[in-house]
Amino acid sequence: CSSDAISAYAVLYINSSPLITTQPADQNYCVGDVATFSLTAAGSFLTYQWQVDDGSGFTDVVDGGVYSGATTATLSLSGIPLNMDGYQYQCVVSGSNNCNSSVTSTVVTLTENPNPFVSSQPVDQYVCPGDNAVFSVTASGTGLTYQWQEDSGGGFVILADGGVYSGTGTSTLTLTVATGMDCYTYRCVITGTICSGTSVTNVVTLHETTSPFISAQP
Repeated sequence: CSSDAISAYAVLYINSSPLITTQPADQNYCVGDVATFSLTAAGSFLTYQWQVDDGSGFTDVVDGGVYSGATTATLSLSGIPLNMDGYQYQCVVSGSNNCNSSVTSTVVTLTENPNPFVSSQPVDQYVCPGDNAVFSVTASGTGLTYQWQEDSGGGFVILADGGVYSGTGTSTLTLTVATGMDCYTYRCVITGTICSGTSVTNVVTLHETTSPFISAQP
């Protein structure tokens, strides 16, 4: 008596717990820019949930507004407004139901590179014959550059160091022994090398005053 034997077999699947192999990094941004937080993880059937702390504790990020990719390995922020400076982010990576564990990434920070902002404007200068005139501006921002301009009556032109001028590419413009320049006007154009915004100061005037002179004796 004989019969065919039918064998049965089963496959053993080993699910691995999540492991973050590459952590996200801090991001700098200019207002209106795009920033991206990204990580790399290993494991089985992974799910991702980015979280944000705006100062009141971490909460889950939801796609919409500035956010996309809230449940992926890469979180993108587009058109970032000014008020998100200092926000912090982390990602919770979870495994399959069979490996019901999770791991949380390092906390990273979104930092704003501010556009140039003039906090102290230059002022008009009154000089006596043979005196120097100094125009100065104070500004805040990241990677600032300065360019002073002069209008002698035909419109503003860019100044360069030389002759009576020094500091034309700094926050302080000096005119050495400024004579014959009464009523010339000046301004400074301030630009950020990281953020592309530009700020222009108020227009200020150089006034030459004269020493006392007796034109008719008693």
